[in-house]
Amino acid sequence: MKVSLFSGSPEINYLKPEGGGIFTIPLKKNGRADFSILLPGRAEKVDLAAAALLKKVLDTGTGCSFEIEYERNFAEAAGGGYLSIGNTGLYERTGHSPTVDLELDGYSISEKEGSLFFCGGSRRGSLSAVTAFIEEDLGGRFYNADDGLCVPELKDECEVVLREYVPPIKLRTMFQWESFNLDFQLFNRAGSGREKFEYVPDCFGGNTKYPEDFFIHTFQKFLSNEEYFEEHPEYFSLIDGERRKQGHGDILGGVGGGQLCFTNPDVKKIVAKNVLKELETYHSYGIMDVSENDVVKNSFCQCEECKKVKEREGSDSGALLEFINFVAGKVADKYPNVKISTLAYVESSKPPKNIKPRENVIIRLANKSGLYPYPIVYADKTEDFYSNFKAWVKLGAELYIWEYTANFLSWLLPRPNLDVIDKDINLFADNGVYGIFLQSNYYGPGENQGKLRAWVYSKKMWDPSLKVEDLIRDFNHGYFGKAADCMQEYSELLGSEWNYFRSVNTDVKNTFVFRDDFYFNARKIFDRALEKVSDNSELRAKIEFEFINVLFYRLQIMPPANEKDWDSYMADLKTFKRLTDCYNVVSISENKTTVKDRIDEWEKEYGKR
Repeated sequence: MKVSLFSGSPEINYLKPEGGGIFTIPLKKNGRADFSILLPGRAEKVDLAAAALLKKVLDTGTGCSFEIEYERNFAEAAGGGYLSIGNTGLYERTGHSPTVDLELDGYSISEKEGSLFFCGGSRRGSLSAVTAFIEEDLGGRFYNADDGLCVPELKDECEVVLREYVPPIKLRTMFQWESFNLDFQLFNRAGSGREKFEYVPDCFGGNTKYPEDFFIHTFQKFLSNEEYFEEHPEYFSLIDGERRKQGHGDILGGVGGGQLCFTNPDVKKIVAKNVLKELETYHSYGIMDVSENDVVKNSFCQCEECKKVKEREGSDSGALLEFINFVAGKVADKYPNVKISTLAYVESSKPPKNIKPRENVIIRLANKSGLYPYPIVYADKTEDFYSNFKAWVKLGAELYIWEYTANFLSWLLPRPNLDVIDKDINLFADNGVYGIFLQSNYYGPGENQGKLRAWVYSKKMWDPSLKVEDLIRDFNHGYFGKAADCMQEYSELLGSEWNYFRSVNTDVKNTFVFRDDFYFNARKIFDRALEKVSDNSELRAKIEFEFINVLFYRLQIMPPANEKDWDSYMADLKTFKRLTDCYNVVSISENKTTVKDRIDEWEKEYGKR
């Protein structure tokens, strides 16, 4: 992991922990390290990784060289002056033990007789504690992959808050371009949504993960059209009097393929058999997805048996959940530590009246409050999602929320929805959700405030008690250097636009629009920011990259108003083309519209007078 000093030490640390006892570490004395890092004689891989990271950070921050020592026997490490990693003999002799179950990723930072002890849960172990110490106590930050881990210059002494912490949200994942970096995931404790974008390796404690080929919409992986439809059409959905092959529908509302017939006993047996076959390879991953095809409506089976279950349970989720419970039961018999996830999606969003998910079943409930028909709205203000969510909670389901955070039709446009994500994560955490999956722009760089968002999302999922407005300020002041005040002003401008819109629009389905002066206000902010960093090419690049979104708004929303504006528009188009080329911004939307496509359209429409 790349570790370097902040170019200018951040002025604020909104991650600094509160409460608990305080222990002051004398990090260095007379220009030399005053502590040693202590490892067990037979250290675990994750302890070795934690010690190496801690040494790198302390060496960089202090300018000293910290030693890593190994206990060859428990008698060697005696007295104070150690940063103890993992279950050392020194730690065991203190008689200390966590007062809570640290589970997978929790941690404990404690002190005894002048030594500091870093311990953690069964997966990340001491690495969780060391990461928290670096970030929260020392003020280190991993804002983005390009900068890596930045640490401030450390003083001779450091105050450490003694504490224990267990993250309430167990599965924290992002499907966002800026999160597709191993070191970012490791340090910010939020995994990627897909295996091809790297998972945390076992030497760093690993993470709960889906096999890439079995991530979502997996029915056809376990019972395919090609193998079964001709000879056994009864295995597939009966819709409007005919059996329909599985397939994906038009996401914007058309009718496409169908699902499986969930009440057919042979379907249950075949899918369970094939799931178990795949788990021979993937059982160590911890989760296997068995979920419906991506069809918006009219895709569930209407045969007599499926209709009976639907009538009894009041939802298509009834037959689906009976089917999933059957598969999960077979899995539990052979792989008791594996969970089966399935979707509560569109037609199956409403839970059944009586059927409860098995203990090893995860319900992935899609929150479309960020999509159609709700452009931006708080989850608890939606017509359907919130009632379904509360019903699943009441049913005792282990919920994994699929939250949409980007504008999938145009993710280069500014989008003032960070307050919405903040409140939604609070809602989910307060109701004990198992996990959250945030889907954003996954095609490439360029989403509005994408780097800020990735970091803010990771912090908020790790500790929902944190306030997003504090996290935004932390990022802006730590990342943008001399332009921090300007970029904070831009963040506040976006927030004020959302607050104003919300104050004058009572219908949550109203499409969000900026006020007429938004662009002009944003442009002035960026002009000042660019002026402040004119002598710093690294900071200028950061500001120019963020400016792409404001230019896109101008070009997309504000065509030339008159003859005088024409030249200005074309100059902005030229700048937009230069910046998107320079910073490799190529994608505009999930429908695969490219920046080049849009530039060609603008040039064709406005290039000639």
